[in-house]
Amino acid sequence: MFETNLSNMMAHDTWGPHQRIAPALRPIAQAAEMAADQRDPGDCVGPIYWLFPGLAIAGGWRQKIAVSLVLPGRRRSR
Repeated sequence: MFETNLSNMMAHDTWGPHQRIAPALRPIAQAAEMAADQRDPGDCVGPIYWLFPGLAIAGGWRQKIAVSLVLPGRRRSR
């Protein structure tokens, strides 16, 4: 993650058992010098939504989105 994200900048929100984390991406440094109407949040923030009990949606403002659904099972996968 250190290649794409800044390790010391992140927003974190919770709603009951649900969470959103939004780490700052490296292009945010250049965006600070741009006019407000030229900034694109998709270039500057990499949001990840965790919806209880096991749904994760990552990259909601960018070209690619990853959706993960973790469900409990009877045995552990290898």
